[in-house]
Amino acid sequence: MCGLVAFLRLGSGAPGADREAVVAVRDRMRARGPDGAGLWQDATGAVTLGHRRLAIRDLAETGAQPMVDPVTGSALVFNGELYDVEGLRATLSDRGASLRGTSDTEVLLHALREHGPDVFRELRGMYAAVMWDASRRRLVVARDPYAIKPLYLARTPKGIWLASQVRALAKAPGVRTGPEAAGHVGYFAFGHVPDPWTLYEGIEAVPAGACLEMDDSGRVRTLHSRDVLQPLREAHGGAAHLGAEGLAACVRGSVQAHLVADVPVGVFLSAGIDSSVVATAAAQASTDVRTFTMGFGLYRGTADDEVPGAEATATALGTRHTTAWLEREDVAGVLDQLLDDMDQPTLDGVNTWFVSRAAAASGLKVALSGLGGDELFGGYPSFGSVPRAARSLRLLRKIPGLGRGLRLLLTPFTGRGRSPKWAAVPELAGTWWGAYLLRRGLFMPHELRELLAPDMLRLGWERLDLPARLDATVAGLASDHARVLALESTWYMRHQLLRDADWAGMAHGLEIRVPLVDATLLQQLAPRLVATPPPSKQALRPITSGPLPDDLFTRRKTGFRVPLREWLAPVEDGAAMRGKLGHGLRGWARTVHGALTDR
Repeated sequence: MCGLVAFLRLGSGAPGADREAVVAVRDRMRARGPDGAGLWQDATGAVTLGHRRLAIRDLAETGAQPMVDPVTGSALVFNGELYDVEGLRATLSDRGASLRGTSDTEVLLHALREHGPDVFRELRGMYAAVMWDASRRRLVVARDPYAIKPLYLARTPKGIWLASQVRALAKAPGVRTGPEAAGHVGYFAFGHVPDPWTLYEGIEAVPAGACLEMDDSGRVRTLHSRDVLQPLREAHGGAAHLGAEGLAACVRGSVQAHLVADVPVGVFLSAGIDSSVVATAAAQASTDVRTFTMGFGLYRGTADDEVPGAEATATALGTRHTTAWLEREDVAGVLDQLLDDMDQPTLDGVNTWFVSRAAAASGLKVALSGLGGDELFGGYPSFGSVPRAARSLRLLRKIPGLGRGLRLLLTPFTGRGRSPKWAAVPELAGTWWGAYLLRRGLFMPHELRELLAPDMLRLGWERLDLPARLDATVAGLASDHARVLALESTWYMRHQLLRDADWAGMAHGLEIRVPLVDATLLQQLAPRLVATPPPSKQALRPITSGPLPDDLFTRRKTGFRVPLREWLAPVEDGAAMRGKLGHGLRGWARTVHGALTDR
């Protein structure tokens, strides 16, 4: 896990001219790579690559980046982890490749020489990669199909910038940092900024699964793209369904693949099903698994306290377990730092920031998370509510303007405990896009008029085009479960949960891996996920059966959260803390009304 930066100069330039600017962007990402820094520039000055290193695999200098191919002169910077490289390493060695170290980056560099950009079609892992192809004088840029690892692009009059963080890229010379309307509208609509937009007009996200090529004329073209949902669409029609044992074997395989590292690997463990499944599968695959739980003093001894359940699981599995406690007074002094660490504004991620800080303080560099289990196995209420809303009130849509008229009539009756979403039901229900916005939206479209300037709202809504984009997400999918899985995975999870895991973990030099968010696993499970009935978390029982009690699957579901709302209660110092949090977020997006309240 690292931070990368690249600058491709348009036209000719003097060697060395861009080094200082690239170093400045690179070192704004120091937290992503506290173990080392590297810089490389093409002899002609056409391209400059920078890298900050968090050493997890091949801890020696043979794993340092930028990494240069001694045969072709091509150079690579890479962020993430590849989990399928041993077979590829063996194939390359059989063909005469001489690998100096044991890093996945070196394997990727040699594979790119052997196979070209097509190698990105099959990789298993989370990654963002930028390679200077010396022979063709092109940049090749790739991002994993789930978009677990961030990568952003900015075009300037002098060249093209790429970097792992928006806030670092915003300081690069020539990058336009005026407000991007779609980013601001998206933030208020969802509580996060949906790709490909950011809050800045000159910075955009590299699309999930894309492999791009760029040259010094400024041309950017797509070589190919991996749609992570394609296996679900292709599974329509009835391939054989996996049984419970087969499904469990696929999950075990993904967890085992995600354990590869040259440093200790931990597991974030709560009292819930997903993290317990990951921890159990990890303990079955390795004799040296560390588990980590965060407890909150405010919850101690209550139904929201996950510590006893997590500690009981750790004891049953025989893991090396750590419990860290967080008290109210621990929060007051870190809000400024937390807000500084956020790369893009989000109404979540606070919990991950605190648990990552504590895990890193305990000596961990890698932690596995159970993120993704709710999306695969229907753990959210949205798996019931969104299909119902998508099919309800369809007759209202046959009469133009009726839904809007009913919303206008109902709006005065919202408030006083009633969410504004209730007034929007007649206008938005009856479509998949509207049903999902009702479920996951922060502010409804009619509320945005009170938050944003008319021109920004109009332009941003047009660019977002949520009706078309959300409906396109579910197109071609054969079941309601698959449709909601697709929406939750490529909207809420991609743009909020995965992004929060990245910035919050990397703020403390911690790599968070997500074995349930894995393109290979999704492909393996796809026939079962589109089947009727779809699998629930009960299908994961074979993994935990034996070491863990069956009540794991019947106890009340809890969500891991930091009790910020309670800690920021209206008391003297709480008011100051609330104001600090609100001011920092308003600096990104004008206001965060509703940030600490449920909608």
